[in-house]
Amino acid sequence: MSPHRLDDPMLLRSALHSIQDAVIIHDEATVLYANPAALKLLKAPAATRVLGQPVMDFVHPDARTGMAERLRMVLESGTAIGGFVEKLQTFDGEPIYAEINGSLVEGDDGARAIMVVARQVS
Repeated sequence: MSPHRLDDPMLLRSALHSIQDAVIIHDEATVLYANPAALKLLKAPAATRVLGQPVMDFVHPDARTGMAERLRMVLESGTAIGGFVEKLQTFDGEPIYAEINGSLVEGDDGARAIMVVARQVS
């Protein structure tokens, strides 16, 4: 078996796909990636119904202001956030509560995004 580099995109995608927690990567506005666990959490019929959509579509309206402030803090300071419970909503509008952890991720080209790891608690 040949060794893989840790920055191999296929290896990283495979790792993210295998995580049991929901993983969503977004650019503060648009969902760029959602693993299978995220699709299940959001009750999305297909990845194409989530990718490219506004990330706030999956945050319950009651929680959008607070979430927007947290996202701004991550982008401005690079500080990871985590361990808080937030009210989200599924693809069909059902409210759910999830423990959220988020951190800034940066590409070699300087592109910045936020990776959110979520676990349903209700």
